[in-house]
Amino acid sequence: SEAARTNRNGYMSQQGRDLATLNNEFIVKRLYKRAGLIKLISENPIYPPLVIKERDDFAVWGVVTNSIHKLC
Repeated sequence: SEAARTNRNGYMSQQGRDLATLNNEFIVKRLYKRAGLIKLISENPIYPPLVIKERDDFAVWGVVTNSIHKLC
């Protein structure tokens, strides 16, 4: 179980982890945007980047400022 505190500004940071929704699922990933291409990049390199397509329902909620992980 995890919890995240965000600065809900609705803008992509491209510097930190962002909270977004993709097709009705919350996700926390690094966002990359260049020349109209948006990718969601995982902190774990075993997961490939997700490329956002026009048909995707995508929205940025804000920048994650703190996260809390359950230890046990």
